[in-house]
Amino acid sequence: MESKSLVGVALLVLRVVLGVIMTAHGMQKVGLIGDGGIQQTLDGFATMNIPAWAGYCAIAAELLGGIGIIVGMLGRFAAMGIAATMLVAIWVVHLPHGLFAPDGFELPLSLAGMAIALILTGMGPYSIDALIAKKMDAASGTDTVGR
Repeated sequence: MESKSLVGVALLVLRVVLGVIMTAHGMQKVGLIGDGGIQQTLDGFATMNIPAWAGYCAIAAELLGGIGIIVGMLGRFAAMGIAATMLVAIWVVHLPHGLFAPDGFELPLSLAGMAIALILTGMGPYSIDALIAKKMDAASGTDTVGR
């Protein structure tokens, strides 16, 4: 396998791992996994002085952003939402507890780093974004996919 293909596979692995973790956390926040639901999530955020609008943004970033990252659709936008959510989580919740899990910031820092890497690289060749770009390039007569 040539280097370009390995990079594409590496980006796919990165996307799937980040997307599964974020989607699962989003599903928890809306009550699709475990106990609770949106109101319980918003109540928890309120105890940390996080307004409801920011709670909805976090839920959307985790659930919808996670799905977007998995399939590679609107990937950079989804990754920005995830990175922002994780950086806020570090600042507001985890920083006082130090680096190490379970209460520290190592997991949100890892997730933010993964999201930032995807913002910088894009979703790679095995994504819906790449398929759309390829169709747009074919329609316009240019070839920018893979550069």
